[in-house]
Amino acid sequence: MRRAARRQYGLLEKKKDYKERAQDFHRKEDALRRLRRKAEERNPDEFYFAMEKARTRGGVHTKRRAATACTGVALAPGKQGKLQRGCV
Repeated sequence: MRRAARRQYGLLEKKKDYKERAQDFHRKEDALRRLRRKAEERNPDEFYFAMEKARTRGGVHTKRRAATACTGVALAPGKQGKLQRGCV
């Protein structure tokens, strides 16, 4: 008799399922709380010139590679007109 009356509710959630779902919810909630706090503490006037050339890929900052290409011919420092072989 009771089973027929509760059939409309379907399968009931077990405690282990509830705990897993609750922990996931709270983990996401804490992450959002940390992000909100970080945004509140952010200084809007903060600026560095490196920010102009900074690039992100998927929201993650990537370092730019320094130019280490070898040109082969370069002017010797302090000596005009003298050519010197090597990397710049």
